[in-house]
Amino acid sequence: MTDTQKEIKDWLEGQRRWLQVAARMLFAKTDLTDSDILELTELCHKEANGEGVEVPSTTSVPDGSSPTTHKSGQLRLVSISNVQNVNALSSTEEVKLDGDITVFYGQNGSGKSSYVRLLKHICGSRYPGKLLGNIYKEMESGSTQEATVTYTSGDNNEEQRYEWEKDACPDLSDVDIFDTATGDAFVRDHAAVRYEPSELAFFSRLVDVCDKVKERLEAKKSRVPVSKPSMPTDMPYTREKRWYDKIAWDTTREEVLDYCTDTAEHQAEREQLKQVLQQNDPDAEKKKVEKKKEGLEALIKVANAAEEQLSNDQLEGIANARKEVADLEKVAASESQALFSGLPLDGVGTAAWQQLWRAAQAYSTTEAYKEMPFPHTGDDARCVLCHQSLAHEAKERMRRFEDFVKGQIRSEIKKRQEELERQLGNIPTLPAEEDIERRVTLAGISDEERKEPLAEAI
Repeated sequence: MTDTQKEIKDWLEGQRRWLQVAARMLFAKTDLTDSDILELTELCHKEANGEGVEVPSTTSVPDGSSPTTHKSGQLRLVSISNVQNVNALSSTEEVKLDGDITVFYGQNGSGKSSYVRLLKHICGSRYPGKLLGNIYKEMESGSTQEATVTYTSGDNNEEQRYEWEKDACPDLSDVDIFDTATGDAFVRDHAAVRYEPSELAFFSRLVDVCDKVKERLEAKKSRVPVSKPSMPTDMPYTREKRWYDKIAWDTTREEVLDYCTDTAEHQAEREQLKQVLQQNDPDAEKKKVEKKKEGLEALIKVANAAEEQLSNDQLEGIANARKEVADLEKVAASESQALFSGLPLDGVGTAAWQQLWRAAQAYSTTEAYKEMPFPHTGDDARCVLCHQSLAHEAKERMRRFEDFVKGQIRSEIKKRQEELERQLGNIPTLPAEEDIERRVTLAGISDEERKEPLAEAI
């Protein structure tokens, strides 16, 4: 076994068992039948489902098998003899092809290319070229071009002879012959020049088999329903509908049977419903149910709207905004304490003080000093609250107050407060508990019916 054969063997034995079976099949025959592909498809499906498929050990890659092995065993050319009417090749000369490599050498016109063309005709190669006769000897009437080729085929290396006249030898169809004339033909005819070693050809065939198995699996998959049948439209809020919606791929057969099996309790419930229908007016019951349905749909609509507008993300955003404002207020208070400690009155910089400052600013810019920036600290400036003239110390204090209000922290607090107010403004007005209770009562929903969905949800 060559190194390449061993690598292929080791690689295949590490693959899925169905792929090893496919390789074994390709070693045994060139083309796989539809029944072979079907067998591989079923094996692949079972192995993928983990069903513990037992594959016989004989399906593993056998020693000595490889894609380089001829379908009838090892193939080898032994000799060419009895050549008749092919150029000037001698009919009595036997050319032996001994060893792994045979080299033809000689002067131009000695017959090297003639033997190559003869082999191409015998093996059925592409672009074999034309075999000419002996220009120095006229071909006898009725005679043909012919030759005898000896080769070994099979595990026992038994020699076989083929008397060639016109048709190629079928057993030698796997022999590849490439010469200058073949290369010229590829270039001239614009054909795809492609040499694929037998090892790669094996993997190409294996890929084709995988593609066919994939097609079978895809076809099988397309026949599997992709969704459950729809429930009747007249039972959207029933217990059965809620249970049916929960059915998934991992729902076991036992769970389905447990819920769907008709029990004595179910039979008793049906008998009770029959008695109710016999005693009451069906039309009145229908109207009652329809009224209950309308009331429930209205409640569901209100609940859905509230759930949509009061999401966890929105409420979390409001809580975070409040915390950020509170944290910034603490920082601002500390800054105010550091800046304005020692003033006659406490509370400078607090929220109440800031409201007073903004009110004074509005009065100054709209009434008292319309053309002057706030705070006005000119020579004739007066306090906008007490109307007394401002001393130099008071003017400096006013400027410090304004610098504090316009500071980075205060601006950030204002920005965060505006964002908080925007988020709070987006909260819808929810119906009061009394309104919800009234809707439930008008819908005719009993206390027991209220408890049932809650118990199932828990």
